[in-house]
Amino acid sequence: MNRVLFFFSFLLCIYVSAQKNDSLEFYYSSYEFQKAVNSVSLESLLPASDFYLLAKSYSKLGQSEEALKAVKKALEQDSLNVTYLNFLGEQQLKLDDKMGAYLIYLQLSILQPNNAYYYKRMGQALTNSPYTSISRAQLFFVFKDSSRTNLNRETLLKARKFLDSLNLPTHVYAAFERAIELNPNDVESKIALIEISLKINNVGRADVLNRSCLEQHPENKKFVMQAINIAYRLRDYKDVVSKCNLYYNIADSNLVVQKLEGIAQFHLNEFEKCIQRLSNVIKVDEDSEVLHYYVGLSYQEIGNNEEAANYLGKAIELGISENIGNYYTRLAIVEEELGNYQKSIQLYKAAYSETKDKILLYHLARNYDTFFKDKNTALKYYELYLEENDSSNMEYLEYSKDRVSELKVAKHFSLDSL
Repeated sequence: MNRVLFFFSFLLCIYVSAQKNDSLEFYYSSYEFQKAVNSVSLESLLPASDFYLLAKSYSKLGQSEEALKAVKKALEQDSLNVTYLNFLGEQQLKLDDKMGAYLIYLQLSILQPNNAYYYKRMGQALTNSPYTSISRAQLFFVFKDSSRTNLNRETLLKARKFLDSLNLPTHVYAAFERAIELNPNDVESKIALIEISLKINNVGRADVLNRSCLEQHPENKKFVMQAINIAYRLRDYKDVVSKCNLYYNIADSNLVVQKLEGIAQFHLNEFEKCIQRLSNVIKVDEDSEVLHYYVGLSYQEIGNNEEAANYLGKAIELGISENIGNYYTRLAIVEEELGNYQKSIQLYKAAYSETKDKILLYHLARNYDTFFKDKNTALKYYELYLEENDSSNMEYLEYSKDRVSELKVAKHFSLDSL
């Protein structure tokens, strides 16, 4: 009799402990998430729905690790529950367990094959993920063997063929494309797909997709911003200016947009507009060598050499990039036009030291030849330039040959007169 009572008492305890925890549900619905997680333990005997509530409470507190443990407890009881699985995938993405999330969304896309959201999440999981990690995850999904780490070609092809038969994405492009196919209004997936195309320098593909997106969403500033970047990379400077004006009509002023517009205006020979736009940006971004460089070039083009020298000098002062040689060259030209020939020569030398551009030897020769009585240094630079055989500048090459001959004759007669 005692054994029977003990058995029923044991069953009663299990039954009571397995009932829904009303305090947990009350605290969660009252947004008292800390009280919710304090009201029960992960080791408690709870129904799946309460473990899910507990998982959501932990998530609201930013405790993703605990949320992960709780939702896995719920899945132990209800392994195919799409709500629990999706929550698990979200927590794995938060914890940067991208391959874990990828596996979950593969599973969900089998359960609900026409759900665009799962494919978008899959794309997010695959973004910036290493090839080997993706391959291992695919092998695990197909063969269900965590010890299978061999990535030989035959095994991988078998796994991908199986995934293809299920219409499941094996790479990031396919995931986002499937998400967009199922939901043509999925702006987030379109933006992500364009960004990925730009990242791998597939500008043409990005351009086609972006134009389609702009037709559907003409006032989405992210698409307009992408259009500006694409036009800039394609060197379609008129389109850059056009898209920048579109951006100004739909959004607040943006320094990056102003910068790209200003540089585009320079390439369109709109030097005053370039100065106006980039000068505004420089007030905020004072340490940008590129901005100072283009403003300096624009002042040079409109004949204001004093301002040109000021901005180009600042570009050199700030310059730490591979463009420093160009900065030296441009400033050398400006100083030459201002009549500061010694400065010009120093700058041409600095530019040559940075770039080894053979045409700079010609400029050095010409400066020494024109502005100094002693022609020996000029002759040396002319000869150095001729040794480079700069066939792309035949006019300079022919002039240098003639000038070397003249200087050598002059030097000969100068020696004869001694």
